[in-house]
Amino acid sequence: MRILEARNAHEALPWAIQELNRYGIKRPSRNGPVIQMPEPYTTVYERPTEKVTFWKARDYNIFFNIYESLWMLSGRNDVAPLTRYVKDFGRYSDDGNTLHGAYGRRWRSHFGFDQLKVIAERLTENKDDRRSVLSMWDALCDLDRPGKDVPCNDMATFQINAGRLDMVVFCRSNDMVWGTYFANAFHFGTLLEYMAAWIGVPVGTYTQVSVNFHAYTATLEPIQEIADFKGGLANYLETDKWPHVQTLPLVAGDIREFNRQREIVLQAADEGVFGDGGTLTEPSLRLAYHLLNAHHIYKTVKDDSRYARAFEVIGNAGYLDGLSIDGVRNDWVKAAYIWIERRREAHDAK
Repeated sequence: MRILEARNAHEALPWAIQELNRYGIKRPSRNGPVIQMPEPYTTVYERPTEKVTFWKARDYNIFFNIYESLWMLSGRNDVAPLTRYVKDFGRYSDDGNTLHGAYGRRWRSHFGFDQLKVIAERLTENKDDRRSVLSMWDALCDLDRPGKDVPCNDMATFQINAGRLDMVVFCRSNDMVWGTYFANAFHFGTLLEYMAAWIGVPVGTYTQVSVNFHAYTATLEPIQEIADFKGGLANYLETDKWPHVQTLPLVAGDIREFNRQREIVLQAADEGVFGDGGTLTEPSLRLAYHLLNAHHIYKTVKDDSRYARAFEVIGNAGYLDGLSIDGVRNDWVKAAYIWIERRREAHDAK
């Protein structure tokens, strides 16, 4: 087993590409040829709250990850809302309506009870508990299933070490580009923050154990330039337009109030009806609300004003609730601005 220790997914991606280039083996797969590590590959994130990847070649879709993470915490499995952010996401569904292996549904209701609630209660009562295991794989309905969608990430453990909550996620098959350092880093990083807030302890490390660690050649080749990275973390922490970047705590108040406000954000995004977000007191959810509104404007406004209008909403979001102090801006805001800006530039170049 090879182990990569990194500050965050942004730092891990170039090193992982280099190692995949050096040690990877070409293999066929049902979705096309892959480069696969010959042994399990483990990534340890020292700061899992830094969940965004800013490499230009990666073209990171922050809007999808924000929505999907909240959708997961809500325990949902409906496909349609995800297609607003990734238009062909429905290809993972067997019936066109639901996702059989949806993680959030597995966490909160698939097994007949809310696993997250039980784990939070166990670790609140006993900080030394070693039985807080979150199941996503269900052998009864997954092991011999012929369908498209079974969980790739199958189990996670939560333990408190040195007063902090550590999470280890075990994955049977992990696509490096779209899974490990994109969706997984964001939504499991969000899960760790959520559980730490619920239990009342700081966030520790997030370890991702990938049994089959691979990248599809079709998606790996366009991002090969990232492997040439030689410097520190300048791309994450500092650029010309964004002299300083910070993360925002996922949960600032009571977990029950966070859950209530989360549903307000999801409802607004699902219905495409946004206001000023004034009833949202959780800073991260107010930010999510405005960024999803910016995406909604970008997708639904049909003339060129959509760019300026989306930028205005993103800019206002970046200054909410003290998110900008002495020039310090939030990483979600930075990622949202960059995503829209690239599309405006592509439009202007036509």
